[in-house]
Amino acid sequence: MPTRPSEPDDPLDTQDDAVSALKTCVETVVSRIATATRVGANSAHWKKMAPPEIAAMTYIGSQDAPMVSQLAAHLGVGMTTASALADRLVRHGIVQRTRSEQDRRTVLLSLTPTGESIFAEASAEKRVVCARMLNALPPADRPAFLRAMQTIAARFSVCDTPTGTEEARNEKT
Repeated sequence: MPTRPSEPDDPLDTQDDAVSALKTCVETVVSRIATATRVGANSAHWKKMAPPEIAAMTYIGSQDAPMVSQLAAHLGVGMTTASALADRLVRHGIVQRTRSEQDRRTVLLSLTPTGESIFAEASAEKRVVCARMLNALPPADRPAFLRAMQTIAARFSVCDTPTGTEEARNEKT
């Protein structure tokens, strides 16, 4: 028996329905942001970067000289993968490695001037896309949407594994 599609105002029947709907929405929004940012970005470097490199550059650019271990934790990947991503960004002239002044054994990552330029351009383009997203909502709905997104961002930070925390995988509703 075919099921009817949920109307936007209808409550979702089960946690599974809600997760499926959220998954679809997140995939759509992420895809549209990535596409709009790539299309809007003028940098030749930006257009050549793979999504994991973009994610790594974005994290490095938004932090104060993170270590590779912090990059790995943020991306939910192993140290080898994070180090390989950093190596590629160094080869592209986007990231530089420097030794910590406090502990010379610690290697820190930061954006080069080229990386800073690419990061600034991408950030500006993402702001344009986010403004378009907010403008798609009625003004009265925007505060609730932003509060929900802030809650999700605060509670959904670094995961233990790429598939989530053990607690989240074991949740049954």
